[in-house]
Amino acid sequence: MKKFALPPRASLANNILILLLSISALMSLLMALSNPIFSIGFIIAFALTVGVFIKHPAAYATIMIVSFIGIALALKNTNIIDAIIDALCVGLALYIRSNLYVLKEQPDENFHAQ
Repeated sequence: MKKFALPPRASLANNILILLLSISALMSLLMALSNPIFSIGFIIAFALTVGVFIKHPAAYATIMIVSFIGIALALKNTNIIDAIIDALCVGLALYIRSNLYVLKEQPDENFHAQ
């Protein structure tokens, strides 16, 4: 499995994105307590949070797509705060994804000694 790393500023942005996604997952969990159909939203939010935590590139692409849809829906309903939060998520995901790089595996020294 490939391992990914981030520079310090992108790591801070990653932590902020994890915080936003964690809050979203907790809100979905609270809504799932009132109506079980919202548990699907909790599962998706939790999966995205885990994907960002392990720095998987597909998680950042998914966040960008979903946040663009969220911006369009928020602006249609004239909910500016939700649109700003979604724009922040798009910006953070784009910045992190552009700074993500693959760590090279170190060759095993014992393997070359034989």
